[in-house]
Amino acid sequence: MNVRSLWAGIPAWMKLLCLCITGSCLLLAARVGYTGELNFLFLVWNLFLAGVPLLFSFGLSVGKKSRPIAIQWMLVGVWLAFFPNSSYILTDLFHLTRFTDQAPLWFDLLMLLAFSFTGLLMGYFSLYQIHQWLKERFSTSQVYLLLLGIMGATGFGLYLGRFQRWNSWDLITRPLGLLEDIAAHVLLPWEHIGCWGFTFGFGAFLAIGYTTFVFLVEGRFHSSEPVRASKIRSQTLEGPSLKDYLDV
Repeated sequence: MNVRSLWAGIPAWMKLLCLCITGSCLLLAARVGYTGELNFLFLVWNLFLAGVPLLFSFGLSVGKKSRPIAIQWMLVGVWLAFFPNSSYILTDLFHLTRFTDQAPLWFDLLMLLAFSFTGLLMGYFSLYQIHQWLKERFSTSQVYLLLLGIMGATGFGLYLGRFQRWNSWDLITRPLGLLEDIAAHVLLPWEHIGCWGFTFGFGAFLAIGYTTFVFLVEGRFHSSEPVRASKIRSQTLEGPSLKDYLDV
């Protein structure tokens, strides 16, 4: 089996992510070559963490028919713990003006946007796989409520990671400290207004972004009616949706 046949067997959505990851890393390599500085190498680590939820959701979707339901739920739980990492990389835009004397500001902006977009795209592909798993077990209204809950939890997780400096693995290494900090924010919300503003703001942003992602993937922009993408395509005769090309 040659390289071409191997590449042909890779789903289109994986190829898209490979292209985004490669482009982001090339931008970082160009910056390192131009400045000789390694200040932004943390982006590679954050991008790796952004891809961890996708590993769990992909593993869940591949073997769900043969895997016990208890194991599936465990994978979903681990996925949820790591899912905020996929959008955490968005907050790396905070570092845009940290090293303005090293490279042109527009280049740093382009690089940070490339990493942020790639991480967010991995997160949405990952969430879409979990979305399909949930649809097999819950009603439509229940799935929407669960997705909203995931977005809210993700916004809160982003706050804990960016401002409180907690990590996903602290659930295992420092669970009591993490739970104590969470309880302080939940039980005394009026003392943490900024936390909840950030949580709801980023949660809403991610929800709108994911809704747009689903509409694009399933071809729902062809119609104003909330019908299935397959029905839309049969009515509009516009061929397969993006979902068919991406093979998700």
